[in-house]
Amino acid sequence: HMDMLPVFFLFFLYAVLPFRYLYHPAKKRPMSDNKTDFTEIDNLLFSKRINKPAIERIANKCIANEATTRHLFLLTRSEDVTIAWHSLWVCNVMADKNPQSVKPYRKEWEQQLLGCKNSGIKRMLLNILIEIYDNDHLSVEILNLCFRDITSATLPPAVTVGAMKLALLMSQPYPELMNELNLLMNELEEHPLTPAIKCTLRKIRKRI
Repeated sequence: HMDMLPVFFLFFLYAVLPFRYLYHPAKKRPMSDNKTDFTEIDNLLFSKRINKPAIERIANKCIANEATTRHLFLLTRSEDVTIAWHSLWVCNVMADKNPQSVKPYRKEWEQQLLGCKNSGIKRMLLNILIEIYDNDHLSVEILNLCFRDITSATLPPAVTVGAMKLALLMSQPYPELMNELNLLMNELEEHPLTPAIKCTLRKIRKRI
């Protein structure tokens, strides 16, 4: 019987042991190690509440990976307002840290802005477009939208401020547009203004 022990040991080593690992595979690596696994990001963005540190972590991960950025962009167009707003918040942080990481999606966001009815989403889109703006880019449709929103009495102050800032960036290379913006500032001053709008108006006046 002692002579059979090496035989049984070899049988166990080469036949039984690999079978054990076949039916009991190793645990999966953490999701954060897999750059193409979006589950971790989705769990955060799909939650009802999310804090700024979490937004920063997602932004840093997306900046480092183009596929993750593409996934994030698709979420910014979600019909769920909370998911879209959280995703745009991440993109806003990315635009501030590294504008080139989200600049390829500018045209899509401009089209989204033109049809946007939600003031929170509109504010985020304006902020992103401000961050990634190029001096050689002028969208007449977006500029007209900004001009309309500047004097709208129904929009939140944050949207008005965003429209004012983007309109200034787009108008600066063109004296005739700056004259039109100046007329809008005159019209705006005839109405009661919040501190944020007053501050932005003063800054624009210095640039006209």
